Amino acid sequence: MLAAIDELCRSLEPGQFICAMTLYLEHGLLTAEDKDSSARYDELMDDAEGIVRAQADSVCIATQIYVDGPVSVVVLRNASITNVGSVVFDGIIAIPSGCLRVEDSDKLGRMLVQVPAKEAVLTISVDDPVSVGCVVISVRDARSR
Repeated sequence: MLAAIDELCRSLEPGQFICAMTLYLEHGLLTAEDKDSSARYDELMDDAEGIVRAQADSVCIATQIYVDGPVSVVVLRNASITNVGSVVFDGIIAIPSGCLRVEDSDKLGRMLVQVPAKEAVLTISVDDPVSVGCVVISVRDARSR
């Protein structure tokens, strides 16, 4: 998938790349949510329930934990990522603060993304739904859906 991400990033229009980070996640949970969200994801995800859980203003993705290697996260604006890995979420979440926060459950890394609308369409793709080592998030204004 890293080769696919590299190819995707080379094809982006100016302004589509927002940010990226690579982390070793102790608990293997990554959230994309309104910066003022009070959503809680305290329990480890059950494989039978899938790797994604969502609430009105947040999405949580189960990833590999630190002993299995780092997790890379790339955030893009208005980018088509359906051909990069496996899409595990494509839906609308509320962003009343106008700021999307992407961070791990241990708060080791955080990215803040300004969102002009009060709702955003998030498309989330992962490299391997069984052992997530790479996450790509595309953020779009929900009014453009």
